[in-house]
Amino acid sequence: MSNEEAEKYKGRGNDFLKAGDYEKAIKEYNKAITLDPENAVYYSNRSAAWSSKGNNQSALNDALKCIEKDPKFAKGYSRKGKALFDMFQTNEAEAAYQDGLKVDPQNAILLQGLADVRASRGPKT
Repeated sequence: MSNEEAEKYKGRGNDFLKAGDYEKAIKEYNKAITLDPENAVYYSNRSAAWSSKGNNQSALNDALKCIEKDPKFAKGYSRKGKALFDMFQTNEAEAAYQDGLKVDPQNAILLQGLADVRASRGPKT
């Protein structure tokens, strides 16, 4: 069941996100979440906006909320992994990407995130 008004706010949020206006994007996603608090996508999108803004803790909180709402939504794990990676918590980031790959083994964003985490550690000696 889709909430049309919430979807409208999500669409506007997406436009602001693409335009790099993260504050406005977050406000639009807030409105969408208020109208439809069970929709994992809205938390995922707001997580992306927080992440782009450099607010990693808020990005992580929304990623966790996204996964809680829909554990089968792979993008939530990529948001969680990125937030943790940006907080220099590479082991936790790696675990998040691996959890996501259990849901969607071919997900390119998750595979890339995992590769980035491993590359950040430098060569094994």
